[in-house]
Amino acid sequence: MTEPIDQIKSTPCTQCILCGSQGAPLYHDLRDRLFDAPGSWNLKTCSNPECGLLWLDPLPFASEIWKAYKNYYTHSSAATESVSRLKQHYLHIKSRWLSRDFGYPLDPSDQSSGFMKQISLFIPMLRQLAYEQVRFLPFVAGGKLLDVGCGSGDWMEQMRALGWTVEGVDFDPKAVQAACDLGMKVRVGSVEEQSYPNASFDAVTLNHVIEHVPDPIRTIQECARILKPGGKLVMFTPNAASLSHRYFKQDWRGLEPPRHLHIFSFESMRQLFNKADFAHVSIKPDVGTSASFESVLIRKSRKKSTKVTLEAWRKRPFWRMVSLFQHLTVWLVPTVAECQMVIAVKS
Repeated sequence: MTEPIDQIKSTPCTQCILCGSQGAPLYHDLRDRLFDAPGSWNLKTCSNPECGLLWLDPLPFASEIWKAYKNYYTHSSAATESVSRLKQHYLHIKSRWLSRDFGYPLDPSDQSSGFMKQISLFIPMLRQLAYEQVRFLPFVAGGKLLDVGCGSGDWMEQMRALGWTVEGVDFDPKAVQAACDLGMKVRVGSVEEQSYPNASFDAVTLNHVIEHVPDPIRTIQECARILKPGGKLVMFTPNAASLSHRYFKQDWRGLEPPRHLHIFSFESMRQLFNKADFAHVSIKPDVGTSASFESVLIRKSRKKSTKVTLEAWRKRPFWRMVSLFQHLTVWLVPTVAECQMVIAVKS
């Protein structure tokens, strides 16, 4: 019997790539309920309590992974939205926050009132959101920034507008074409395949990318090589030990088989960065409330929520309370956050 042409070929993976420990079965017969990639997948967890890495077993071949992204959402650029007066105030306030705390040039069109500037001091969640939008990167005049897994380039466009010289790399040709249509300098493939010169970039970012790569050790080692001394690597990724994962289990949004090949806890993330040349590594919680909402949809056997659905969710009082609860929980116990953020400084 011939194998279906879209079947994703895979290979057994019984040991943890970080510490070499044997994997213990966690979930069986997982299927892609978000974008309909083919196949049935199992998830293993590292038996080493000081690691806690999760991974797919069997693991898709690197040459086959593209088949899991046929219906993925990074193929096109985001649509332009109208900006309300309230959002205009927020954008002006955000410009001042980024100027004060990260050194970005102040928006010359800033017309925010003194009242709005003062009240903004009492909205720490909005200030945190502003910092996340630049991925906690201090401004570097003339700085070069590489976004690994850049998708359609929307974030690169924002950073270019703030004064960075931006480049990107993504293995999805359709996403790369969308970024090129925005005038971005983007390459197709993995960062390891590009042969960038040593010490090429002041900053490298991976926004929910490391969980997608076949060899995360090699990926961060390559990022370290192409960073300038003192340069920063900033990375966001799901947290395997999150409160949502403990509650939703196999319905957790962060699993996403077969695209998420390795899912890290805080402990396994430390194991990963022990294998690369960074002088200082800081691992911090990232709340990621929308993933909890999408886990509810997955449990109800609905497809991935649309942008309209997510926007409607943010306006519901119940989900705003959930977001507040998650922020308070993460403040008390950082390691149960939905996601984690890593800021690493090159030696």
